[in-house]
Amino acid sequence: MPITINVKHKGTMVAIEIDPKEPVLKLRDKVEKAMKVNHEQQRLIFKGHVLKDEEIVDELNIKNGDTIDLILTNSNFLHVIEVEKAKEEKKNMVNSQMSAGGYGLMNKLGYASSGNTAIESLLESPYYKQMLDSVFGSLKLDAQ
Repeated sequence: MPITINVKHKGTMVAIEIDPKEPVLKLRDKVEKAMKVNHEQQRLIFKGHVLKDEEIVDELNIKNGDTIDLILTNSNFLHVIEVEKAKEEKKNMVNSQMSAGGYGLMNKLGYASSGNTAIESLLESPYYKQMLDSVFGSLKLDAQ
């Protein structure tokens, strides 16, 4: 039996009917149709919990007449955050491997060669040089 959920955004309230056995993804579809907000821009929040697409409405204890808050997000901004987070995790993994004496990982990544330390190999890497040039190449330093 369908239930009615109120979706609230900036003072606007829209009633949406959904079968409680449906996943949140179906709710997002209905919100998109009713409020003209793309999936990527929707953040649905119920009692402080950000709803995930695969979660089932009934299992979240959402009942008939409950209100869910809709927050609009900038999907490009979120993508940039996710990319930066992935880069940071990779950097932390390499740093932890290095601090644990994991020079084998540096070899696998092509940064270590015979006769050089891992840091020297990293600094000699064409990829790393290109990255440094892109970061520091545009800096203009005033001579004092």
